[in-house]
Amino acid sequence: KEMENTGALDDPFSQRILNDQIMQLERIFVLPQGLPGRPNYRHALFSPAKFDSYSGAAFPGIGDLLHGVDKLSQDEKTARLKEVRKHLSDLMIVFRQASSWLSHDIEI
Repeated sequence: KEMENTGALDDPFSQRILNDQIMQLERIFVLPQGLPGRPNYRHALFSPAKFDSYSGAAFPGIGDLLHGVDKLSQDEKTARLKEVRKHLSDLMIVFRQASSWLSHDIEI
């Protein structure tokens, strides 16, 4: 809102800089290895739902890993929870990177 009031986005060059910065922030949320069990889907925050073809999912890796966990044997649950911890660790790294990136003053 502040940028709108100052007219900072009236200049096409300033608009391009802001767009590039937004794209760089978005790239932080792309996991190089992909989601657990779905390497073709790489976005950590949003993807098509794995178990419902008609919807999307927020934090899809967590949802995928916890789906049906109550029906697993104890050994399978232990292995699955290890995967959940690994994925949560990956998410924390992504959030720290995004937080660090956002904490820098953005100049336009």
